[in-house]
Amino acid sequence: MQDLATPGYPYPLKAVHLESRITDSELEIDRAMFLEILKEEGLYEEFISDLHGADFKERHLWS
Repeated sequence: MQDLATPGYPYPLKAVHLESRITDSELEIDRAMFLEILKEEGLYEEFISDLHGADFKERHLWS
């Protein structure tokens, strides 16, 4: 297989890029697993409060 945009390159870059993407459902699964680990480690509340703090900064201070 040859990428027409890059002669000599062994595989199509765009096809590899598209194939490597994760779907929305995979993202949701990863997010749920990450939040579950945070809860198990007792870090969930701290993480969420920091997350909301960053959201506040983006909306009200930096925009």
